[in-house]
Amino acid sequence: MNENMNNELFELDEEVLELVSGGKDYKIKASEVNVRSGPGTNFGINGRLKKGEKVTYLGDKKKDKEGKTWLYVSNGKLNGWIRSDLLK
Repeated sequence: MNENMNNELFELDEEVLELVSGGKDYKIKASEVNVRSGPGTNFGINGRLKKGEKVTYLGDKKKDKEGKTWLYVSNGKLNGWIRSDLLK
């Protein structure tokens, strides 16, 4: 394998790397958000979090049927899906 091909194998898009590794921290930016059992408003509510509470991205990201991006997160007590535009 030539050196250029080898280098290309290790260049990962930042978004792909984040998706694989997870671990990024976010804060809730809306006054209150629902943490859902799946990536969409048609899934049940596992709990609610308030503005300023911290969550950690666990490495799973999906789009719903409306094209909104949802992240699988945890605050240490509660795991579930939150729409990405509600996080900062």
